Amino acid sequence: MRRLIALVFAVCLVPALALMIAATYALYLGAEHMPSALLPLYVLAGFAAGRSGAHSNSYGSLVSGPGRFTGVSFSYNIAYAFFGGLTPLVVSSLARANPLSPAHYLAAVTLLGIVAIFMATTRRPSSAAI
Repeated sequence: MRRLIALVFAVCLVPALALMIAATYALYLGAEHMPSALLPLYVLAGFAAGRSGAHSNSYGSLVSGPGRFTGVSFSYNIAYAFFGGLTPLVVSSLARANPLSPAHYLAAVTLLGIVAIFMATTRRPSSAAI
């Protein structure tokens, strides 16, 4: 079953994440060179970012039954606090050096997410409940 989940992620989610990276670079480069195309590029980037709801479908299989609520809420809140708190600081400081640095940051975090997806779908679940 876990191999099937990994296959579904590889076939569906990874191309969607690659589309998000491409749409982000297109948005940043298009806004600079062709401001008239800003609205269509913004719609494309928004469509690509819409795939972020797919991660909630996999939460149930990552944590065992008795600790599911605590495990999911704790890990989600730690990740949200870390990335939500540091992203504005990192991106604003990097943007001074390179105007494309927000797109680079999004691409790096997306690639980190792809690695995390494959690590989560290929590891064996522990027998101990949280």
